[in-house]
Formats: sequence, C-alpha cells, structure tokens
Amino acid sequence: MRVKLKKWDIVILIGSVIVSFFPLALRFSENSDIVKNIATVAVSGSTVKSLKLVENGIFEFEFAGKKGYVEVFNKKIRMLEMDKATCPEGICSERGWIESSSENIVCLPNRIIVTLGNSNSDVDISTN
Repeated sequence: MRVKLKKWDIVILIGSVIVSFFPLALRFSENSDIVKNIATVAVSGSTVKSLKLVENGIFEFEFAGKKGYVEVFNKKIRMLEMDKATCPEGICSERGWIESSSENIVCLPNRIIVTLGNSNSDVDISTN
C-alpha cells in the first residue's frame, strides 16, 4: 500500500522541521554577547552586585557582614576562595570559571548565586 502525500502534508512536514530548530536558535541567542555581558551576584535572592563582563578585575561584594570576591577576566567570572569559617567546603571557588548563561556558581552555606545573563530577566523563582 503506497501513501500519496498531498500539498498540505508537505507544508505541515516542512513547518514541523523548521519549528524543530527553534530551541537550537534560542540556545545560541542566550549565549550571545548581548545577553551574557552582565554577571549578577545574589545573596538570599537579592542582587548585591551586578558586573559588566567587559571590565577585568577582582570585585568585592558583602553578605551577612562578610566580604566575598569575584574575579572577571575575558568575559568569564569565578568566585575566589573564602576562609574556611565562612565557607567550610569551598565548593563555590572550586567551581572555576563560568562563561555561559546555562552555568552558575552556588555557595549553599552563604546562599550566594552567581549567574550570567540579562539582569532584567523575568525569572519567577524565589530562594526565600
């Protein structure tokens, strides 16, 4: 038994193939320089520092009366090591450099999250 494709079958098939590439296009647009030029350091869900990733250097931020440091280099960011009393495991500093909006740095003991991307995003998530 042979099935003959009609005009609308072909249109639907081609449309489905085109739509299947949308997630890939969104992935590339998220990683564009326009979107990832900003890094945000948040403590307990509140932004404490926003950085443009075009400036290289070490930047200080405060949380719970303590100081933390992030380093920016070549549009990448990392968290520098804190003392063992502040961050016993030090996993956040071991995470290393992040450079994609799909990556982040998390320090659970201090509730610190470092993310890349547009600071005006409409994310509907609360860490409280």
